Amino acid sequence: MKSRKEPLKAIPRPQYSQGPPTFRRAKIASIIGTATVIAFHTVPHLFPQMNMTVFAMKSQPEIPDDYWMIYKDTCQKMHIENSNEGLVFITSGFNTISAGSFDLPNKAIIGLPRSLLIDSPEKLRETKISFNDNLVDWTSKAGKSLEKALVVNKDHVAFAIAHELAHIKRYDFVWRCLFPADWFYGTCRGIIWLLPRARNAPTRGLKALLASLLAGCSAYLYYETNKIVKKRSEIQADEEAAKLGLQYCNGGISYLKSKMRVNRVIRHMTGVSGSQRYTAEGDDLYNESHPLLSDRIKLLEKVKREKFSDSLLAK
Repeated sequence: MKSRKEPLKAIPRPQYSQGPPTFRRAKIASIIGTATVIAFHTVPHLFPQMNMTVFAMKSQPEIPDDYWMIYKDTCQKMHIENSNEGLVFITSGFNTISAGSFDLPNKAIIGLPRSLLIDSPEKLRETKISFNDNLVDWTSKAGKSLEKALVVNKDHVAFAIAHELAHIKRYDFVWRCLFPADWFYGTCRGIIWLLPRARNAPTRGLKALLASLLAGCSAYLYYETNKIVKKRSEIQADEEAAKLGLQYCNGGISYLKSKMRVNRVIRHMTGVSGSQRYTAEGDDLYNESHPLLSDRIKLLEKVKREKFSDSLLAK
């Protein structure tokens, strides 16, 4: 007598309340990674004095009294309280920086580039600037052009300080802390969502490829979006600083034009490498965090026409 074949029974899949262990671990990893990104961007603003160990000159020069007066006057015009608890220092680089907030326990800091201490031709010659290991000849055409561009005035300093105070007042550090973390978390969640739905992929390699493509596309979009957001933030800081008064607006226009003049001289003196980085007008093509200098100047000139036209006519 032939035995009857028993019908095959489907083996039930294990039920998990929060998904399989692999995906639970992936979710936990995404949360930990997001927290790490937030901490990485937040700590320098919660403890802004930490930035001085990275950006400050080793031998910190004394801030001129005139600069402190400009700082205090600008804080008053911007209605910033607790400005006396802020800290201004000189950076070893050529750009202004800021961190923190006057509303936080450790307050805020502003770093001014050492170039803003050069307020006379005599101080400029003491810096011993060189190109290709050769000291600049200040009697040459390039040297005279550099001298005109590098010697600053108080209006330049006022605009630079107002620009950084605008960043602090507008809490720009908040989005700089949260935006990358939010994007990172969204990317992780997208990958976690995708992989279970790709269970019919013929190989694990294809799943890994899909996850890599998603991560790569997300990274590229973040990179491009972050540039746009950063540049928009700089434009808003320029605009707020320029609207404080004609002194700030003129100072900003003159300061940015001086930077363009310096870039033109560098382009001329460094040959091919300079022409690849700087345009003939003096715009820096490699600066991805700030708009073109020429665009920033156009904005300030627009503010000058619209807000201070009456003052210009009175003169």
